[in-house]
Amino acid sequence: MSDIDSMVRIRPMRDSDLNFVRSSWLKSYRRTVPDVLNDVYFRLHWEVAMGLLDRPGVRSLVACSSADDDQLIGWACGEPGAGGKGRALAHYCYVKHTFRGMGIARQLVSEVLSGGTSRDVTATHVPLEDMRKRLEGMGWIFRPQFAFYLAMERDPEAA
Repeated sequence: MSDIDSMVRIRPMRDSDLNFVRSSWLKSYRRTVPDVLNDVYFRLHWEVAMGLLDRPGVRSLVACSSADDDQLIGWACGEPGAGGKGRALAHYCYVKHTFRGMGIARQLVSEVLSGGTSRDVTATHVPLEDMRKRLEGMGWIFRPQFAFYLAMERDPEAA
């Protein structure tokens, strides 16, 4: 067990985590779309984030301090692609700056996508260039348009 493993615990996301998740998602992803006006970005991407988090089959996990479940370090959400019916979908992952480079994001994404039979991953958000190149080297593909389509899907039974 490494030092980081003894300091960090991965657990399912709770409703009480949502303010941190929404805020960190919207603020951190904002840098990747600089040409969109703030009011448009925050209004529309709020809907995208909430739609993805609410999708059936989405796994959402947080990394927290092993000493305090409410001290959040990061989080990830995605869809494992269970049953081999398609690629796994990595929606978003965020780790506080102080904790980056320690393998926490890798562990979060690995656990979010575990249980699926597909090893192919499609990301619905394009990360900054250095991370994008690393993930492309691992075979990931990026389809940001999927985020909008998937977030807006509605259950036909609910209509």
